[in-house]
Amino acid sequence: MKAVVIKKEKDKAYLLTADGQFIASKKFKDAEIGETVEILHKNFFSHPAAKILIAASVIIALLVSVLTFRAPEVYAYVYIEINPSIKAAVDKNGKVISAISMNEEAKKILEKIPYKGLDISTFIVKTVEESEKMGFLRKDGEVIITTIPLKESKIVEEKVQEAVENIKKSKSALKFEVNAKEEKIQKTEKKKFKRTEGRQRK
Repeated sequence: MKAVVIKKEKDKAYLLTADGQFIASKKFKDAEIGETVEILHKNFFSHPAAKILIAASVIIALLVSVLTFRAPEVYAYVYIEINPSIKAAVDKNGKVISAISMNEEAKKILEKIPYKGLDISTFIVKTVEESEKMGFLRKDGEVIITTIPLKESKIVEEKVQEAVENIKKSKSALKFEVNAKEEKIQKTEKKKFKRTEGRQRK
């Protein structure tokens, strides 16, 4: 029978079986919480209080996880303008938090790229490659990349430049325009992005 490790102590682990029973086992004391294990025999807690205690511990652990979870903070927005127009929200490490399509062509591109958590440099490269494959970008076409920094992060700027340099190595005919918008429009852009993203989720 399969069981999941839900709690650990120094010399034993508590398991929850597929049929909802709780088990205490020393055999799996080194297993990780959340790990699925195979059990050959049952050493069930028969006392109701033990079951309640373990169940309560699991619920508390889940609540703590939910309450302490914080969504990644947006440090910059990066626009990629080819014919597909894409806007990506990026965290302080240059990872893509979310991306929205600004036109129909962009929707087709985003369907091809698993962008969440992707490095913005890699995301830009993949966007250019997919645009070329799908006929949206000529070999001598132009790519415009605009960064709107909401907070200071040199990493984002460096990764954008890294993407451009990497693309130019194999696609030297492409033209690039890389720039940043002024700080005064940052708050407006942030509000617009949230409204657009909210509409897409609906």
